[in-house]
Amino acid sequence: MKFSVMILAGVLWVTTGCTRQPADHFFSSLRAHCGESYTGKTVFPESPDHPFAGKELVMEIADCSDSEVRIPFRVGADTSRTWILRKTDAGLELKPDHRHPAGTPDDLTMSGGSATSP
Repeated sequence: MKFSVMILAGVLWVTTGCTRQPADHFFSSLRAHCGESYTGKTVFPESPDHPFAGKELVMEIADCSDSEVRIPFRVGADTSRTWILRKTDAGLELKPDHRHPAGTPDDLTMSGGSATSP
């Protein structure tokens, strides 16, 4: 999970350029995909022991509002992850909501980060 969040956070940081206007553009572009889902697979790390290895990865851009997009992220049959992207006065904020099977929050829940204007 940490690896996925770090990759998405890095993409957000590079895409937004850490300024408000690109953050608004990125957020609007993401919202345009609301209701769509995208399937992928792991390329790195290559270890067959990695928890994502050999599993279908699916993200759905869902629950879109003017200030928040929720992106459920499925790893095989595991549906415990949702990425929450929020537009803030400073830029963008990414927080992962990761739940155990009983619904209780994982230690990593809401650990994400922010891309802010300099």
